[in-house]
Parts: sequence; structure tokens; C-alpha cells
Amino acid sequence: MKDIITVMKFTIKDMLKRKSFVISTLIILVLIVVGFNIPKMIKSFSR
Repeated sequence: MKDIITVMKFTIKDMLKRKSFVISTLIILVLIVVGFNIPKMIKSFSR
């Protein structure tokens, strides 16, 4: 069990250091925020 936690920590640290992971996470976050706000933007333009 101790080995699994060690491997998980190493893997997570390695993923967070990669630029592609950080960039793709930010892009997905922006798309989610925009997706949730589309109905509000449509209502504000249709008035």
C-alpha cells in the first residue's frame, strides 16, 4: 500500500510539471465556464 501511494505522488507531480497538462486543463476549464454562461449571454443579447 505504501508503494502505491509513492507511485501516485510521483505520477501526479510529473503530470503537474508538464506544460501540455496545464494548458489542456486551463482550456477545458475555460470551455466549461463559457458553456455555463452561454444562456446568460444569449438572454442579454436578445433583449
